[in-house]
Amino acid sequence: MSPGRHPITNEHDRAFARSNPEVPGMLGPLVAIQRMHRRIWLRLSWKAQTLTVGLSMTMASFGLSMLVAFLAAP
Repeated sequence: MSPGRHPITNEHDRAFARSNPEVPGMLGPLVAIQRMHRRIWLRLSWKAQTLTVGLSMTMASFGLSMLVAFLAAP
């Protein structure tokens, strides 16, 4: 294990690569981006993950309420 890496990240990377083989064509870059985001997410602490999910839910709720207000306007 290289220094500075969490052990679960290395294990997860191998499992993720096994369950998601390379996709031919234009989906290749999308799979690479998905893997990169997954690695970044796993490196975040549980507090940062909780804050991220909480902010996402708050923004989604705000967006939905704005949509409802827009559609309900005369």
